[in-house]
Amino acid sequence: MIVYEATRKGWWPKAQNTDFITQHDYFADLWNANVEFYDAGKQARKRVTPSFLAMNFDQGSFASPLEYPM
Repeated sequence: MIVYEATRKGWWPKAQNTDFITQHDYFADLWNANVEFYDAGKQARKRVTPSFLAMNFDQGSFASPLEYPM
């Protein structure tokens, strides 16, 4: 995925032959449909403070990993 996205965005440091992506059995369909996964316009949410996490963890607000089926 990283190689596909780097090729799609033109992030390679030099001119790069894109045949390894554009002719690939799986990635060619994505390439032809102009699919992109990384949106540079998006921003990450602000970091949650450790005190918030500790407060909710102490109160049992977070589910145990054992509660989730694998």
